[in-house]
Amino acid sequence: TLRYDDVAGHWAASEINGLARYGVGYQGGRFEPNKQLTQADLIVLILSCDGWRFDPQEEGALDRLYDRAYSKGLLKRGERNETQSLTRSAAVRMLLDGWGYGAVAKLNGIYKTSYTDDESIPAAGYGYAALAQALKLADGGRLNPGQSAARADAALMLFAFMERN
Repeated sequence: TLRYDDVAGHWAASEINGLARYGVGYQGGRFEPNKQLTQADLIVLILSCDGWRFDPQEEGALDRLYDRAYSKGLLKRGERNETQSLTRSAAVRMLLDGWGYGAVAKLNGIYKTSYTDDESIPAAGYGYAALAQALKLADGGRLNPGQSAARADAALMLFAFMERN
């Protein structure tokens, strides 16, 4: 199991520690829940669900991480941008693509959400938003699709999915 020394008292501590009990998360003893979520952060988190361990100090580790992400369908070659900050909508998309929901999410005209900011969800991400709501990944009144995601947001979504299945 993983343990973090920086999540006590955080609003997502229960979910972050829940993931840690499953061995899902970041190595090194720090989760940094308020840190802006990057593409590489989310990939590390998702791949750790399969037991993948990422050591950034290991030579070639980032290339191997991305090769694995491509093979899992998390993103396509050419979309690599390790430091890219992800929005909540982009995080939802990557999570759902990684779990095989991408093709279904791209179906047009069959979804409806009850988010209070429904009109701000881009058409290309609407199916993803609806599935995220149905799967309780992004439960609540607002999706805030354009808002920057924090690591804690990703932990909350991932934990909700894992606890559901």
